[in-house]
Amino acid sequence: MSLTVADIKNRFSEFEAIDSVVVQRWLDEAARNHNATQWGEKSDDGLAWLTAHFLTAFASTSDGGGALGPGPLTATAEGQTSASWSPMTIPKIFAKNDLGTTPYGRRYLSLLETLFVTRCT
Repeated sequence: MSLTVADIKNRFSEFEAIDSVVVQRWLDEAARNHNATQWGEKSDDGLAWLTAHFLTAFASTSDGGGALGPGPLTATAEGQTSASWSPMTIPKIFAKNDLGTTPYGRRYLSLLETLFVTRCT
């Protein structure tokens, strides 16, 4: 099956309000970073979670998405708006790459661990 924008919006209702052009842009980006052959029958699941991660982590707020910080927030302030992330409190899953910064990316990593990837051709 080939994943579509409608599939992403149906699976993740939190992205329904994001313009379809933006969702397609991040779906295409995810597809370029995802090996469907190695994922086999789990490919659409992995691609969906990776797309959701990209939408959450990298889509700008002007695109209708909401970029997150680099991991767990450790401090906030309301007056004159402030936020802090401490590298000392960020678990390894957050520090290894950006996939650990969203629940979608962490799910993608969990699915990735279930694959038996063959290196032979």
